[in-house]
Amino acid sequence: MKKILLVVMGLFLLYGNSHAVSSLSHEEIQQRVTEIYVATFERAPALIGLEYWTNAVEEGDFTIEKVAQSFFNQPETQAKFPTGSSNAEFITTVYNNTLSRDPAQAGLAYWVDGLDRGKFRRDQAIMAIINGAKDETHSPTDAAMLAKKTEIGLLFAKSKIGDLTPNENFMEWAKNIVSYATDSDFSIDDAQAYIAAALPSELEADIESYLALISSVSDMSPMIDEISILLEKILNGDSSVVTITPPMETLDISNLPSVINVRADFGAGYTPEGSSSTYTGLVLINITDIVMTETGLSANAAITATNVQRDSRLILNGAMTLGISSATSGEEAIILATLNFSNLQSVDVSMNGGMEISMPLDMLISSSSEQPIILTLTNFETSDMQASGTIIVKPVSTDIYDMELDLTTHEGDVEGTARIDSTTSPQTIISTPVGPITVGEYRVLFNDIVMDQDVCTDTAAGGTIVITGDSETKTITFDNCAYTVK
Repeated sequence: MKKILLVVMGLFLLYGNSHAVSSLSHEEIQQRVTEIYVATFERAPALIGLEYWTNAVEEGDFTIEKVAQSFFNQPETQAKFPTGSSNAEFITTVYNNTLSRDPAQAGLAYWVDGLDRGKFRRDQAIMAIINGAKDETHSPTDAAMLAKKTEIGLLFAKSKIGDLTPNENFMEWAKNIVSYATDSDFSIDDAQAYIAAALPSELEADIESYLALISSVSDMSPMIDEISILLEKILNGDSSVVTITPPMETLDISNLPSVINVRADFGAGYTPEGSSSTYTGLVLINITDIVMTETGLSANAAITATNVQRDSRLILNGAMTLGISSATSGEEAIILATLNFSNLQSVDVSMNGGMEISMPLDMLISSSSEQPIILTLTNFETSDMQASGTIIVKPVSTDIYDMELDLTTHEGDVEGTARIDSTTSPQTIISTPVGPITVGEYRVLFNDIVMDQDVCTDTAAGGTIVITGDSETKTITFDNCAYTVK
């Protein structure tokens, strides 16, 4: 019994110690983690990495020693110390990373012998070198160098630049600032100046989000166009793909049924008469509450689309409900629709929220009209935009529209006119025909921005965008699905 109790107590202590909450403070753990980054990579940590490891130690999931060991499972470590690299190279690199000097011959021989004979692992050698360097009785110079590199690494991680890991220059910044610490003339003030100089301007840092917002707004016109054309094809579709219940030819306009169901099954491929486009997928439309009045028609509808594509490009997938009515405005018949979206994908937009559309009836019939389409957005959301306000889409010609924007978005107010030219479909060319669009505090000019999903999935294929703030101007030049900012 005594042996059993001793075994149980031993297991309890072993488990308890491995998961014990650290006695170190948050700041002390951050310092120790940064020391490991410096010794292993000779770079500053990113804020996200620093906080991940700090929290893991703080909560007892890792010890500092386990953090160092875990680094050797990381691709960055494996690239820096690949399989087959010598232990002498490894120790020399760690010494230079940590202390900015080569090891003494006696020290190098000790570490290499221990690693060669398996007395300790590489991560254990790193921790021992760090702990030895911090002992000022051995070498005040070594202790001061490690302390300086660690302080500068922490300064970097906790600054704004430490959270810019998506930036292509991040790793260069993180390495430079620690390697510069080797110079005795490079002070903490110099490190702060380096960070300030490297930080992208506020405008440049916002460019990604503005590009996403601009792309979402520009997608609105093609989206409406595609849905209109799709509905036209369904209403005019032949009985081989479109089933209407009860059949259209049996409907009595003076005695409409309470429910009409429309099923458009394009199957693996359907090309409407007079069209060169091929449609695939399935659309179900359930029309209810149909009322005919002297001024027009009103009804509610639920539309469910399953992977509807035109020429292999997704144009509708998901669900939406709408209330629809028709009225007469002058000589024009107008369709008024109130739509609510639930993860509906159309063209390049995934939508949630509400939208009201005022659309000429002849656009549904012939896909063309001289009258504008008016969109009123209410808490409308895509993956890149949250907006309320109005978009007035005015036809310039058959394939060219001007979009007058008056929106409140997550990036501020958006006001101005963008021209959407689909003459060279599948390309869409965006320009600003009457001057810059205001986006928050910035003014934006589009110079023939070429959007082409067949060429570039996530960005423009060509053209420039000029964004001007109160104190700076940035020109974004697109070429071959990439862009530069100057």
